[in-house]
Amino acid sequence: NEIDDDCLSPISLSLLENTSISHLNLANNEIYSEGVEYLIGTLNENQTLEDINLEGNHCDSHVLEEIDSLLNKRGGSLSEASDESAKLEATIRSLTANDPNLVELRLDGIDLVHNPEAEQVIDALSNNTFVTTLSFDNTDMDDTLVAALSLALGDNQTVTHLSLRDNQITNEGCEYLLGTLDSNTTVAYLDLSGNFVDEDLMNEIDAIVSQRQSQVGSLSLLLQRVKSNDPTLTELVLDNRPDVINSYEFEAILEAVAHNSIVAKLSLCNTGFDDSLAAALSLALVDNTSITEILLSDNEITNDGCEYILGTLDSNTSVACIDLNGNLIDEHLMDEIDAISSSRTAKSKRVERNVDLGKPPMHEVPEESDMELAKREAIMAVMRDTSIPWTEKNKQILEIQQKYFVPKDGNEEPAQPQAATGIAEDNIANLIDRVMDNDRKLVKVELDGQDLNREDEAALFDALAQNSCVASLSLVNCRIANDGAGKLCDVLRENSTLTHINLEDNQITSNAAKDLISVLKDNNDTVQYLELKDNQVRSGLLSQMNKILEKRRPGFVEPMVTAAASYLDAQAAPVTASPTVSHDVESRSSNRNSGSRSSKPGKSKSRRRGDRHKSKSNRE
Repeated sequence: NEIDDDCLSPISLSLLENTSISHLNLANNEIYSEGVEYLIGTLNENQTLEDINLEGNHCDSHVLEEIDSLLNKRGGSLSEASDESAKLEATIRSLTANDPNLVELRLDGIDLVHNPEAEQVIDALSNNTFVTTLSFDNTDMDDTLVAALSLALGDNQTVTHLSLRDNQITNEGCEYLLGTLDSNTTVAYLDLSGNFVDEDLMNEIDAIVSQRQSQVGSLSLLLQRVKSNDPTLTELVLDNRPDVINSYEFEAILEAVAHNSIVAKLSLCNTGFDDSLAAALSLALVDNTSITEILLSDNEITNDGCEYILGTLDSNTSVACIDLNGNLIDEHLMDEIDAISSSRTAKSKRVERNVDLGKPPMHEVPEESDMELAKREAIMAVMRDTSIPWTEKNKQILEIQQKYFVPKDGNEEPAQPQAATGIAEDNIANLIDRVMDNDRKLVKVELDGQDLNREDEAALFDALAQNSCVASLSLVNCRIANDGAGKLCDVLRENSTLTHINLEDNQITSNAAKDLISVLKDNNDTVQYLELKDNQVRSGLLSQMNKILEKRRPGFVEPMVTAAASYLDAQAAPVTASPTVSHDVESRSSNRNSGSRSSKPGKSKSRRRGDRHKSKSNRE
């Protein structure tokens, strides 16, 4: 039949008066939850119905439970088959939606062989990333269903515990599972007792999983401790454990670190830690505020992984010490990491000296705003999506941070323009027109604090590209993002009048700053000041930009020129003059020569702590 909700409405009405029908079979129709609501209304009046079968329809579990409750009061029940079907349908929805709350799936005692939803449940397991325990005991599971389950486990990387006790599995089904265990390395517990499997195959299964149990057991326990914020777990140390980093538990631990507030030290030395894991750790550190020390020496991290970590340090200010020695990282990036660690360590010591020991420590965590919650959930969604490459994940995280940008005063609404500098919307348009018309009286454009829309922003930059009068541009706290910085790059390729640009307190990241530096090097020689403080730009890039621009400012003299002039003055002085100036110059020159860096990039893994210490000593 094809009974739907519309058909069920008159049936329900007719049952209001009927006093003879006690069993109602509506299995395998097109009934949805709305139609079941009609039946619920009928049961409030009709006291003769004792059994209703809704198997094979499209009903939510909560309405089925309500009907079952009403029938139980009169000694009847919802059909057992219908109840099992409803449970399986609800399970399919949860598995398909990747419900994070579903970590244990227990279908013990349900007849899976004769239930059409059973294969859908098994298929849905393929792409699920949260279920860790499966229990299908006493379900009449046979070799055919085991074959389907084996295929699903070939893709699934989260299930660690699998119980198939007291079923109809033979040697053939066991062979399927053995083949799956060759490619699936996460299943560590497999119980086949009470089936029709030869002892030698059972022993082979036991031999495989027993090797995995000690490793998975310890990591699973560690994962639970990180997730539960165990107050005794202040240090997470997995040094010299290259066997664990490819496990699901280890990746889950990195994700759990994001919301842990107890762990202060993370040590993963000599584990084979690579760029993809550095990206995962960087994403976790976006939200973490408790970790202060990270040790990652002697691993496989390259410049890409180091860039991930540097990008995270722009927003994470808690990490004070990072050890990346013995990786495949260029020396200039190592120097940048060292500079950040040194400055934060010094700051931490100053704070410790200023602590009032007469006051108890404060542990109250500020409540997250709706915007902060939304940002965190969006970031976690990206982190969990295994289909996104790490480079794309990093890009999406930056976009999310820009989308949910909150000004420094903590308000979720953009800062309103101050009365002294505020400009009405029509006046912004007039100002842009003046820039476009090349108004000779307009030499300074200042729009600090204005929440420029994208159309005005684009129009302003287009006008500046052809302008030959404006020398100073100030767009402090105007929510300028990377696309705006890209338009500024286009401006600087054409404009030869701008000398002062202030973009403090915006949403520009290190990637856009690199583009600006490239333009300043190759396409523009007139800008003297470009301020990017309080953006998401690494300090090393700010220093690099300042070195380029300071040479263009009036009165700048190269340090070597100054030294040479002093040397010449000393040579021209009377013979009785002290020769100390000349001696100092020679000494400094000698030091420079002895401490000069190699012309080749420092990518050798042989540079360990001792070598690096020597290198630093030479530079000093």
